[in-house]
Parts: sequence; C-alpha cells; structure tokens
Amino acid sequence: MTTIGIIANPMAGKDIRRLVAHGRYVSNNEKVNTLRRLFVGLDSVGVEQVLMMPDYDGISSNCKNYRSKNLKIETLDMRLIDNEMDSTNAAKILKELEVDCIITLGGDGTNRAVAKGCTTIPILPISTGTNNVFPENIEGTIAGIAAGLVSKNLVNINETTYKSNSLEVWIDNSFKDIALVDIAVSFTDSVGAKAIWTTSELSEIFVIKAKSTATGLSSIAYMLSGDELNKDKGIHIRANSTNSKNLKVPLAPGLIKSIPIKNWKYIKTDSRTKIAQSSCVLALDGERTLSVKSSSKVEIALKNNGPVVISTDKVIEQAALSNIMYNTAIADRI
Repeated sequence: MTTIGIIANPMAGKDIRRLVAHGRYVSNNEKVNTLRRLFVGLDSVGVEQVLMMPDYDGISSNCKNYRSKNLKIETLDMRLIDNEMDSTNAAKILKELEVDCIITLGGDGTNRAVAKGCTTIPILPISTGTNNVFPENIEGTIAGIAAGLVSKNLVNINETTYKSNSLEVWIDNSFKDIALVDIAVSFTDSVGAKAIWTTSELSEIFVIKAKSTATGLSSIAYMLSGDELNKDKGIHIRANSTNSKNLKVPLAPGLIKSIPIKNWKYIKTDSRTKIAQSSCVLALDGERTLSVKSSSKVEIALKNNGPVVISTDKVIEQAALSNIMYNTAIADRI
C-alpha cells in the first residue's frame, strides 16, 4: 500500500509580519482547499492512504470528508502540544510508520521542524508561510501527482529528488539545533515575538539557500552574490559594524530595509565558523530561537544532511517524457 504523510501547520502564514509588514495571511480554509486538490492528484496516480497530523484548528478534520473509493484519509494518533514540536513529533511517527513520502504545508520554519523529526523520507514542501525559500509555491493538484509518482516509484527517485543542506548550531561543542535556510546572530537578549523584521539587531548571517525572488534574510545573500547557492557552499555575512555599506533588501513581503554590510564570504560543506558575538540570540530560519550566554562558544556548521526534497518540476517533466500518465492503471483512476 502506498502511503503519504501530510503535515499541515495551522499557524503557518499568521505571524507578526502581518502587522509589521504586509505578509500574506493564509487561512486554514485555504490550506484545506489546497489539501483537497492535493488528494485529487494523489488519487489520480493510485495512492491508497494518507496519514495526516491532527490539529486543533480543523484542518485535518475538514479533510477527512474527502470522498474517494480508493484513497483513505486518516489522522495520526498522537498527543498535541500546539507548537512546532507537533510537526517534529508527527515527522518522527511517519518515519516509524515508513510512509513513502511526506508533504508539508508551511514555511521555512515548518520544514525545519519536520526535518528535526525526519530527513530520510522524501518530502514535498508546499509554501503557505511568510518567507518561503525552502518550500515551493506549487498548485496542490500538481503537488499530489508529483508526490504520488515518486511514492509509487514511477519515476527515477535519484533524478527527481535532491539532498538538501542544513546549518547546525553547536554550543560549547554540543549539537543544539538546525536551520534549513539561514541563521542570524541578533544583538537582542530575548526571543520576543520570534520573527525578524529589523536589520539593526543583526551582527552575522549564515545562508545556505537563496532565491532571486525570495524575501527574508536569505535575500541579503542573493543581493550580495547573485548566487542561489548549491549543495557545496553557503554564505557568511558580517553586518552592522564600522566601515559598512548599506544594502537594501526585501526583508519581508512589503518591507524593504537597509542593512550595513561589512563583508561576506563563501563557506563550504563540513566547515565550522565561530561567531564573534558573545551574548546573543540565534534566529533559525527567520525566527529567534536560542538565547546564548556570553561565556558560551557558538559555532555554525554547514552540512549536507538536510531532508531529501522532491523536485516537482523534474517529476512532471520525467512523467511527460516517459508517457507515464498514459499508463492504463493510472488512466483508469482519473
């Protein structure tokens, strides 16, 4: 039986950047509609079962009324904490159940939480967050077809997926956490509302994934280098120091900020960089997360150990070139 896991974050697309900027509000009704279109795509290529993370906001319960003779929708039996740990715990359970693929609905933070629970099962990240660099803006129907084709081994998984990078946080030689897109070192002394929407508090930034069209901290790296980066490298930026030059960047949707750049350089896989700031807060994938004491030694390591990610474009291209959608078993299900 082909089984797909789904982790839809009910809080994605709703943080403070709707107040301090013009971030798009993604309602849970919109997420449900996306999932229903996703189910149509999964159903069309013969997926038999979907296991969803439960939630208190009605996403999973409203999806269970999807009507199909062949696709069964169920929710995981798990205790909810009502924070990002739900996504991490759901990913761990889906890994134990050996699902064929995990589909996420959320932003960079959601996928970071999922990666903390599982990096071995292929994931297809659908963007419903704020600064979406890791997930893609994919139509639900197409995402369902792509995830289904990969899960049923109807396309070459080595040609249609890639192993993503991660940034590891090491404090006093002990591993603490990860990020999938960027880590920022903040002068602030508290986590606060988590989301970063100012640049004056930043002293260092590490970026491993960038897009020319993305907003957020990763846009700083792209504006400096014109490089979307790859599995072999990242960028380390020093900011808000003497002899700095101001760089304008889209820090959030509808929010342009200037950041004084001192210098920047490429970093390579398996490298470790010690941060210069003593007492600070580390923002992981755009959200303040870890408070660091002045006596601690903090190092950031670039690793090629992130999630295996499905490339929707490559899956659909291979399906078209191989005439997979003419397969009788599949055509009969549409």
